[in-house]
Amino acid sequence: MRLLVTGASGFLGQHIVPHLQARGFECVVTGRDGKKLATHFPNCEIVSYEEIEQLQNIAAAIHLAVLNNDRASDAEEFHAANVDFLLQVAIDCRTAGVPLFVNMTTSHAEDSKNLSLYAVSKRRGEKALSELHGITTVNMRLPAVHSSNFRGKLSLLNRFPGPLRQLSLMGLSLLRPVVHVDRVTDAVMATITTGQAPVTMISDGQHENYIYRTAKRLIDVTAAVSLLAFLSWVFIVIYVLLKFKGEGSPIFAQIRVGQHGENFICRKFRTMKVDTADVATHEVRGSSVTQVGKFLRRTKLDELPQLWNILKGEMSFVGPRPCLPGQTELVTRRHELSVYTVTPGLTGWAQIRDIDMSEPERLARADAEYVARRSLLLDIKILLKTFLGHGQGDRTST
Repeated sequence: MRLLVTGASGFLGQHIVPHLQARGFECVVTGRDGKKLATHFPNCEIVSYEEIEQLQNIAAAIHLAVLNNDRASDAEEFHAANVDFLLQVAIDCRTAGVPLFVNMTTSHAEDSKNLSLYAVSKRRGEKALSELHGITTVNMRLPAVHSSNFRGKLSLLNRFPGPLRQLSLMGLSLLRPVVHVDRVTDAVMATITTGQAPVTMISDGQHENYIYRTAKRLIDVTAAVSLLAFLSWVFIVIYVLLKFKGEGSPIFAQIRVGQHGENFICRKFRTMKVDTADVATHEVRGSSVTQVGKFLRRTKLDELPQLWNILKGEMSFVGPRPCLPGQTELVTRRHELSVYTVTPGLTGWAQIRDIDMSEPERLARADAEYVARRSLLLDIKILLKTFLGHGQGDRTST
């Protein structure tokens, strides 16, 4: 299978091309400096940008050419490189009959409040590419990329000895995601196979970052204990009120799917009538919610018993919302997207964006996006947005 890699002489290209070749791909490379390309890739076919239209039998194009944020350029130069040139290369690939165009873009583009010339140009490039017809286009966002050495803002880590360098990388990724070139290559291969990126942003995640895991667990336990102590009187009031109403046990226990796909007992204050079917909330009629339950759900006070689940390590404050085992479409999709590698949460990335379990495919992809984007800063952002009223939980049917 032949692949076209543009801007191949850069940091990312120098790492990705050999990885792709090692996995059986034939790479055609292009860039501004032919001599540099010949030095780095002696076994690759080298073409100019003007020759792209004449290429044949290219299965996909991987666009790495970019004017990066480490260059002192003006708005016109950024736009010319990251919008106009991007679009022209994609059009040339379409003319050559290339079916798939993968644009390596940046995590800076996802923040609409980031008004740097680089971020703005990359957002505009993504939009222009998404509106191009006649070729399948994929925007794959990357955070800071690293390998055995570092570049850009991470280059300071090159001064540290091996063990300290890795520890420092964990500390930095505690706040913002990073990605190893091997994961980028894996994502490219998955995209070529399926025609779409596994998730919008590719990162290392936090699975091997014990600093993040320790910090998050410490925050969860400390906050849960504090809330249990501070809100104990609220627990008592709600419990007595529900008991007085006589609409079943005040604490409602339900089996949910947790980390690694293992079931656990999730506890909430009862908000629905006793005879309500044990199904997903969006399948329950609104008339099944009690008057007290409407208030508890609106204020999210029905979630308070889940502080016990957090103390037990079955849940976290932030993570994908746990679903029922019977929601097979959502469970299956979450397994496919490795969502179950993380602990479920009281609130999550999908919830503050008003995506609930009535849209299993969309929800699973949003959960996978959270897994890729995880950091303490993002967790804090999700908690603040939840506190400010973003996301009202799963809706009942009408």
